[in-house]
Amino acid sequence: MAFKLDISWHTSTLMITSVIYKKLSDLLASKGKKELFSFIKSVKIRGAAMSIKTEKPIVNSELQLYKSEIEDILISVSATFWIRLQEAKITFK
Repeated sequence: MAFKLDISWHTSTLMITSVIYKKLSDLLASKGKKELFSFIKSVKIRGAAMSIKTEKPIVNSELQLYKSEIEDILISVSATFWIRLQEAKITFK
């Protein structure tokens, strides 16, 4: 039995986003801030830019403390999917 994997721009973006969600959850758990993850409403990726939308502004300032680690997550996950990023831009909304 042969399987055909249809990877398009849309499906690869969904895969990258789901992996980033998991990595964000792991990062916050390792920092003892797992409760912050429940306030993340969405993660959007456009090229080297990632936007994280939260329910509360205070969560944005908490996530800002981990900005460089979140940028590293975006770069490493992108590399997993053969997307080469030299730098990442993260915004919190």
